[in-house]
Amino acid sequence: MIIDCELYYHGPAEPQLDALCRDAGVDKAVLMPAPTFRPRNRLVADALAAPPQARGRFVGCALVNPHFGDEAVDELERAVREWGFRAAKLMPTLHAVGLIGSLVHPAMRKAQELGIPVTIHSGESPAHPLEIGALAEAFPAVPVIMDHMGYRNHVGAAIAAAKRAPNLYLMTTAVMEP
Repeated sequence: MIIDCELYYHGPAEPQLDALCRDAGVDKAVLMPAPTFRPRNRLVADALAAPPQARGRFVGCALVNPHFGDEAVDELERAVREWGFRAAKLMPTLHAVGLIGSLVHPAMRKAQELGIPVTIHSGESPAHPLEIGALAEAFPAVPVIMDHMGYRNHVGAAIAAAKRAPNLYLMTTAVMEP
């Protein structure tokens, strides 16, 4: 089975998206909104609702910008409970949010309550693997997926962080040689 773990959706091309995945041999895809300051999770929810033949192929992942506070947490809950999403995505670099501070904690607590994993873009600070590792250690009941395994310069730090946090998983998308 081939799974695309990071398929950014820019909207509205549902039938074409299903056909592209099918033609590429992709059995499942984690569909998330294109990286923007204000997440467009409703766009993904609409894509997941139709067409019927594609519903089994796509899994929704809500992009969360912690700067929106309660609004972001409420949307995450709505995405999971009403729209059927099964994961959350944090993009510390795009949203200029540190993982060490408490700004991301409400989203992490909500993910824990909902029983969903949180996938986090990695690379340079504020998305450094050791910062992601510290967040994973602070929330041991939340599965944390480190996208890009530290990216270009931090594969070693990603591995070290994963050794310390048993709930931290490394995703090998866009990994460069150490």
